[in-house]
Amino acid sequence: MLVKRSLLNQAKLLDCNMHQASTKKQVIEIPGGCTKLLLEEQKFNTWLLIRDGNPQILLKTREALRFLQKLKVKRNRAVIS
Repeated sequence: MLVKRSLLNQAKLLDCNMHQASTKKQVIEIPGGCTKLLLEEQKFNTWLLIRDGNPQILLKTREALRFLQKLKVKRNRAVIS
């Protein structure tokens, strides 16, 4: 549960839009360039990464958190450059 909370906090830091789907599962919309990315909670400790409406890969919560952390680092480097 703490990892999920960390994931949601990281999403807030990236200015992601978050909402609950009708199934009471979280959906994180990741802002970006021309690509639309979503992280959609599936079952306990599993998230589906969706790119432009196409399912890509299932991630454990820790992997989804690392994915968002890498996005944050990448964006910070782009701002500095």
